Amino acid sequence: MKSYSLINIKPLLDNFMIMPTPLNISFWWTNGSTLGILIIMQTITGLMLSSEYSSCTSTSFFSILSIMKNSSYGWVTRFSHSNGASIFMFLIYSHIMRSIYYNNNKNKLTYMTGMIIFIMTMISVFLGYVLPWGQMSFWGATVITSLTTVIPFTGKTMASWLWGTYTVGSYTLKHFFMLHFILPLLIIMMIMIHINILHLKGSKNSMLIIYNLEKLSFSPLMIFKDMPPFFILITILMAMNMFNPYLVMDPQNFIEANPMLTPTHIKPEWYFLFSYAILRSIANKIGGVLALIFSILIFMVPMMNPPSSPMNYNYSLKLLIYWAIIVNLVILTNLGGSVISDPLTTISQYMGISWFLLFFLYYP
Repeated sequence: MKSYSLINIKPLLDNFMIMPTPLNISFWWTNGSTLGILIIMQTITGLMLSSEYSSCTSTSFFSILSIMKNSSYGWVTRFSHSNGASIFMFLIYSHIMRSIYYNNNKNKLTYMTGMIIFIMTMISVFLGYVLPWGQMSFWGATVITSLTTVIPFTGKTMASWLWGTYTVGSYTLKHFFMLHFILPLLIIMMIMIHINILHLKGSKNSMLIIYNLEKLSFSPLMIFKDMPPFFILITILMAMNMFNPYLVMDPQNFIEANPMLTPTHIKPEWYFLFSYAILRSIANKIGGVLALIFSILIFMVPMMNPPSSPMNYNYSLKLLIYWAIIVNLVILTNLGGSVISDPLTTISQYMGISWFLLFFLYYP
């Protein structure tokens, strides 16, 4: 007897399983699958934490402590969520840099949806960083949200809307918790659109193969190729949780938020440090905010350039520029995490200029 269903997901699954995939695809292409699995893990652990989290300034800090100490395996859930966010951001940067390296920018729509996911993820992880309501959470929220005041005419109104009142406080925390809860669901929807657009065109490899005759079905061979990186990811995450769970956490965030006591050195999470270094290297507030925004939007430059094969006449030069971009990113990240001083500020200015210059040299 034939059965009927209002929602038929079989065509979607069939489309996913038979997606044409290049024969010689490398492990660099497993980043996307690993990110998909990781966002599901982050959503599950986030939902578990939200059941016991209190979005009130007087209790939020202690609700985190209660989850860690009193809930059954609450510490595993909390560490998996916080450390998982760092791994997720690292993989996203790797995913973007792989696309830049192989010039996989022929499908503009795929790249554009990927950048939307990237920006939404950056907002989501920032909101999540504020929720523990430690010293760095509070002052990080104060500094970043205050940047909106540079917007002409509507800046102060926008800042007040983000705060929910005239300063960062309980209403701000509730707003951020709500947005942090909603954004991952929107990110998952965007990921589904991103994958669907990619499947319409099919994946390419380092040789930019585009013909389906030179490709294999995604299932089952490519699924097995995606499994080892996933197990490596789980191993790294569990190792961080068990042996060094506070590796990427700021010690200041273990102190409850105090609006009357400003930390001597305010800095964001490591995945924002490169932009933060550029921001604070510019004395003018408006100029610094614009530089901060464009330091992230610079990743959209590939969408404005025609795709080219990596095996062209200037491949060696482009390879040199690419690794210069990577080195520049690492140096800016280290500068952003350092205490501000005169030599470091000057170096940050030069590295900030070279950050933009290198991208335009790579995509002339």
